[in-house]
Amino acid sequence: MIIGIDVGNTAIKVARVDASRVLDVRRSATGSGPGADSVAALLAGLSAADRVALVSVVPEWTTAIRRAAADRGVPLTVAEAGVIPMPNRLAEPERVGADRLVAAFAARELHGSPVIVVDLGTATTVDGVDSDGAFAGGAILPGPELSGRALSRGTAQLPVIRMDMPGRALGRDTAEAIASGVILGQVEAISGLIRRIAAELVPARQSARVVLTGGGSMAPWAKAIRGVDVVDPDLVLRGLGLLADRMAGVAL
Repeated sequence: MIIGIDVGNTAIKVARVDASRVLDVRRSATGSGPGADSVAALLAGLSAADRVALVSVVPEWTTAIRRAAADRGVPLTVAEAGVIPMPNRLAEPERVGADRLVAAFAARELHGSPVIVVDLGTATTVDGVDSDGAFAGGAILPGPELSGRALSRGTAQLPVIRMDMPGRALGRDTAEAIASGVILGQVEAISGLIRRIAAELVPARQSARVVLTGGGSMAPWAKAIRGVDVVDPDLVLRGLGLLADRMAGVAL
């Protein structure tokens, strides 16, 4: 049994992964840091795992999970730039977020290439995998919740609002105007980035598949993003399962 752990800035997802099938997903808040009780609760049942695969953007959680896996004698694959079996076209490939690479790797393996991956999390990323199966780069922008909080913190009178899909672009009060700017602005930004990245990624008259993933991929507003071919909310966890299978028997 493989346990996949995806530690994001806002949430942690833990699941049993059988090849690319994701089972029994558990979610918890990343919180302020990995206390002993939170680590124990997160990793309950870990000793029954044959292997653990981790991708994390929070170094404190990476350290805590490494220690917990070692204490239990469970092999651990940590998804990092040098571990993920994927060519990387960037000038500094070791500085790319591991979560972006795992999503790109999974999209290539499961959906083919060229492919564009849109990941809706705390930050929104739009990344491309070229026709040779290599990570070609991408774009990063604040997600809707982060944008909304930034507006509230950076101004004297703008409130934090629910990030629901507005029915119109012309907001008739402050809350509607924020929803229009943040949500419709996000939809238009992502749709435009998909179009621009596709034009750079593939030759004229060819196309790239577009895969939508992440915690926001099932939000109603995400349906308005143009050009999406596949919605795969657990793409990163599926990628961890594929990576753990690939790395089985490899000394790390």
